This record gives sequence, structure tokens and C-alpha cells, in this order.
Amino acid sequence: MSTERIRAVVIDDEAASRDVLEAYLTRYCPEVQVMGKAANAEEGIALIARTSPQLVFLDIEMPFRSGFDLLATYGDLPFHVVFVTAYSDHALQAIQVSAADYLLKPVSIELLQAAVRKVLAHVRDKEHVQHARVLLDNLRAGSDGAQKVVLPLLDGFEVVFARDIVRCEAEDNFTWFMLANGERKMICRPLKHYEQSLVPLGFVRVHRSHVVNIACIRKYRKGKGGTVVLADGSEIPVSEACRPALMEVFQ
Repeated sequence: MSTERIRAVVIDDEAASRDVLEAYLTRYCPEVQVMGKAANAEEGIALIARTSPQLVFLDIEMPFRSGFDLLATYGDLPFHVVFVTAYSDHALQAIQVSAADYLLKPVSIELLQAAVRKVLAHVRDKEHVQHARVLLDNLRAGSDGAQKVVLPLLDGFEVVFARDIVRCEAEDNFTWFMLANGERKMICRPLKHYEQSLVPLGFVRVHRSHVVNIACIRKYRKGKGGTVVLADGSEIPVSEACRPALMEVFQ
């Protein structure tokens, strides 16, 4: 394996956060060379132009211009991105559904090392760049199903529109994605991972094993919990616990 270090910069409006992350990288991630630090988006853009980093650790919430605003100034991103945030809100959901890497503050050393390993594994391809582009597309998109979801596969990943996902079904720690064109994709992540990200995109959990696209529901049949019939003809059970949430959607 090459011993060449990857060039990185840290962009965060909090001086303490910048210093802590730099110290962690220096001590625990020797394969990363920190080329510089910036306190806001403008400084960050100048730093990136000056140092040409392969990896940018980027805070999301910064005064005047956010981390997302910084990324939006680029066409094809020439670097990998690891987001750093103290917030677990809609922005974090967007990051999750785009399969981009992120770290929650205070930063865990173990998770930092894992994020660096992922970047090292893909530093010669554009997978992480594509994830960041999907994220920016999602943030610009409305709530009409135009958002994209990154599905990690054994041989790479696939990007699909949320509106083209009919339903998701849990199978142990895996999730089946059923698409409108009849394709089935098995993803090596639990359904819970996707539920939090898909619900804001127009999905609802109807059963502990099923999350469905609200736009694909064609019929509801009464019963103990009932069932829903979807656009692809599948009939999915509705649990008693999930029924109130489903009824609220259609009220």
C-alpha cells in the first residue's frame, strides 16, 4: 500500500473545533496531512484554491455562508468531503440519504479514523464526490420526489430518485428496495437507517418491516391494522402501532 499522505483542510467557524480536529488527525490519522484551517466559507474557498486538498473536513452551520453554500460554488467537486456538524436536523437527514460521510460533534476518534479509512479506500475514484453532488441536488430540490437516494451496492453504488422507490422491506440487517420499474435492490443496511431519511421525502412506516412511498398507495383495506395496496400491486400489512400515522397522512 502507498505511504503517500492525503492532503486535507479543516473549515469550521469554531476555533476550538478546528484545533481539536487538527490535533486528532495529527495524532490518530498519520495518513492525513493537514494543509491548513479556515474559519468561514470565504476563507475556506481561498484555502482550497491555495492547497488543492484531496479531503475537506467541512462544518455545516457557519455565519453568512454555510458549508453547503461553499460546496455549491464548485461544479464537479475536486475533493472528498467529510461533514462535521453539531446538529441532528433536516440537513443531517439530507446527508444520510445521500450517503455522504459525516461526523457529529464532539468528534469521536474511532469514527474519525473510520471516515478517513473510507476516503483512503476511494481516493482514486469519485464515489464520495458523487455523494456530495447528490447532497447538493437534494438541498436544491423541492418535496416533489425529485430528491435522490444513494444505494450502496457490493460493486459500488446506484443513485435513484425517491419517487421511483415504491417501498422498502426489512430482512434482518438488510433492506430490500423495490423500484417502480420492477427492480429489487438488496442494501446492506437496516431499514431503520433509511426510515429517518425517507420519511421527510414522502414515505411512511406502516409496519416494523415496511416503509412505503405515500404517492404509491392506491388502496387501504380495513382489518386489525389493515393493509395497503401499492402501485406495483403488492399488498403490505399495516400494524396497529403504525396505523395512526398512516391515517394522519390521508386526513
